[in-house]
Amino acid sequence: MKITVMTPTIRKSGVDLLTKCLVNQTFDMSQVEWIISTNRFDIWTQSAILPCETIMLNDPPKGNYFYALNRSWNNIFREARGELLISIVDLTWISPDCLERFWTHYQLNSKAIISGVGHQYDQIINNKPEHEIWHDPRARLDQGTFYEVGHLEIEWCCTSIPKRAVYDVGGLDEEFDKYAVVSEKEINFRMTKVGYKCYLDQNIEYRALWHPRLAKDEIWDKKYHESQEYYNKCVMEIIEGKRLKLNYVI
Repeated sequence: MKITVMTPTIRKSGVDLLTKCLVNQTFDMSQVEWIISTNRFDIWTQSAILPCETIMLNDPPKGNYFYALNRSWNNIFREARGELLISIVDLTWISPDCLERFWTHYQLNSKAIISGVGHQYDQIINNKPEHEIWHDPRARLDQGTFYEVGHLEIEWCCTSIPKRAVYDVGGLDEEFDKYAVVSEKEINFRMTKVGYKCYLDQNIEYRALWHPRLAKDEIWDKKYHESQEYYNKCVMEIIEGKRLKLNYVI
């Protein structure tokens, strides 16, 4: 298996859009598996033709945590058979050559972590998000279309990660499930510290459909602040060489 597409979703209609995009990929889909982690039965609300072998995983229970995203990711990592992991989150549109572009990069550099660039839209017209309401600040052309970046510029909305990299650093830190977001920035940093490099490819376009937050703004802001505090602590330990490999995925 060459590619594992990874999609966690907890939203109604979460994969309607992406399913159609995967069906239309230029890449050989017999070499692709799609692993979806969810706790819902209505992630498809339209009739769908599955684009490739598709595996459904149950989300871990939230328990006393804020959410289960990082535990879901780690479950997907353990099941993935592809050499290259491609994270594409729910409510996302990708171009027909998306997987092919990521695979081509991987063939040229097996230690590259690569992110596409995508804006946010608030409506769908002809199966494509339209009417931009948020512009990705990473979008730029003054450095060409493909160039190295720091770990903070890698968004897992649409990103390729060599599977070996995830195992080299022991997976995502599940402590981040107590908070909100930035866990991917922490693992990105650890991966760069063991020899991987981060890149942006401006030619890999994705489009995100607007969706509400998981919680009220004041709760989300509190959890985000707590996550930043924990992230800063982790970064210091990584810099000191104390925190390069965890034991969630071994």
